[in-house]
Amino acid sequence: MKKLLFLILFVAGTIYAQPPINQLVTDITVCEYPYDELATFDLTTNNSNILGSLNPLNYNFNFFNSYNDANTSINAISNPTSFINSINNQQIFIRVEEVLNPN
Repeated sequence: MKKLLFLILFVAGTIYAQPPINQLVTDITVCEYPYDELATFDLTTNNSNILGSLNPLNYNFNFFNSYNDANTSINAISNPTSFINSINNQQIFIRVEEVLNPN
């Protein structure tokens, strides 16, 4: 019975395993003049830092304004390469999904 239980736990752990991505990313900053608290950012600039040595073709990135939206995968930022912030020091949440296993 122990062998069977171990096999079931191993398979379940493999199915729901998180990809080994970097959890901390470098902040993106822009210096602008004249200062109006709004700027255009390319949110995808950290994608390679997040994946490290993983193949970028195997992963999809989506960007969100809130943790809840990222967690439920709703209301993704429509144009992450030309994102205009709404407040200074805005926090953005990234959802990384494996292409072959989006769960």
